[in-house]
This record gives sequence, C-alpha cells and structure tokens, in this order.
Amino acid sequence: MGKKLKYERFDKRKYARINTALDTRFVIISQGTDRDIFSRTMQAKTKSISISGVSLVTNTVQVEGLHICSSISGMAKNKLKLEIDLPSNYKTITPIGEVCWYDLIPESEEYLYNVGVSFIELSEEDSEVLNRFTTTERKKTKTSLSFLRKWFLRE
Repeated sequence: MGKKLKYERFDKRKYARINTALDTRFVIISQGTDRDIFSRTMQAKTKSISISGVSLVTNTVQVEGLHICSSISGMAKNKLKLEIDLPSNYKTITPIGEVCWYDLIPESEEYLYNVGVSFIELSEEDSEVLNRFTTTERKKTKTSLSFLRKWFLRE
C-alpha cells in the first residue's frame, strides 16, 4: 500500500475574515431599462465578514419578484444595498455588493440560506471602520488562541 497523502485546505482569500453574527439589513436593487427597482428591506445576520465581502444568513433569496442574483431580464446581476450594524463602538456601514453564491443550509429546520456577497462599493470611511473592526477582532482571536495554546502545552 502507498502512503496516504494529506491534503491541506488553503484559504485563498485576499483579506482575513472574522466569524461574527451582526444584524444586517439589505435591499435588492435591480437595474431596469429606464430606472432601478428596489425591494423592501429584508433582515439577515452575518456569518463572517472581511474588508472585501460578507457571508450572510437569511431566510429569503427572492423579494417581491426580485432575486438576489439576477435581474428580471436575467441579463445583469442585481446588487444588494447593505446596512451592517457593527458593535456599538463602531458605526453602521453601508456597502453595495453583488451575490457571488448562495445555498440552502441543509441542517436548518426552517428555510435558511448562506449568501456570499462581494463588496463592489464601499466608502473610504466605511472601509476604514471595517478595517479597524476586523483588525481588532483578529487580535482578540489571536490572543485567546495564544492563551489556549500555552495552557494546553504547559508542562
């Protein structure tokens, strides 16, 4: 028998993401021929967030005939206008994004979807706030992991 190969999963993301559940609202924006069409506001929670995008959990992928991915004509991608409530010592950020992927969460008792959104518009101020938040949270995680590592490896 040959040796078993061990495969490692590499995260190819450009920016580190933070696993956190933040209250989020979104509106679907569909580009019509003469004007944009907006859905009503829907609720979601973040699963993870980075400076380049967010993973959301929501109970809908279609609102008032507008799908989170493609326009009514199917020729263009819809956009999501997001409001993401960062913790109280930060401000709410309002990026515009496009859905890259979505899937149904199989183990959920109700219909819930994971939705991957890439930010296509993020103001300089929101970018700075989000960068500060993710950097601070990453440091907290590293500190707690460092403590646990030392505790488990003590002699």
